[in-house]
Amino acid sequence: MIYDNLENRIPTWFINKKLGQIWAAVDSFSDNYLHIEKETEKAILVRVDTLNKYSMGKKLTIWVPKSVLLTDAQIEEEIRKYEINRKKYIEKKEAAKKEKNENRKTLNVKKIKKGDEGKEAKLLKNGEILTAKIFQINSKNVIIELNGKKLIIKNDTSILGISK
Repeated sequence: MIYDNLENRIPTWFINKKLGQIWAAVDSFSDNYLHIEKETEKAILVRVDTLNKYSMGKKLTIWVPKSVLLTDAQIEEEIRKYEINRKKYIEKKEAAKKEKNENRKTLNVKKIKKGDEGKEAKLLKNGEILTAKIFQINSKNVIIELNGKKLIIKNDTSILGISK
């Protein structure tokens, strides 16, 4: 059997199960890093050459049963499923962004940015519009003060913005 496209033929679940955290340290792999060392009737011994700062060029070997290797049709199906899920994710994210922008227009607010600490922000919580004081802003979160309590809110979620 010819094992072209070897990195796609070995299922991710199998790699994760066999190599676990060791595999998590490997940045990525391709055919250039996977080599068949030995082949038996039921399995292949695959050498994984790792070239990153965590593994420092170590060679990992793993026996892969031929029964778990994916066929061309299975690989195509996995790619098709991935593309469908990716498209759904992008559509959902775009719809949420559009809704947030529409809410900003309705409330006449602008996007929060660095330097807006101390200003009042409007946010949407369970369909209710609340006003809170911006305490701190970083790249991932905004810390607000609402009713005397400090709350951490992800930048891209319910905060609508500050008054224009």
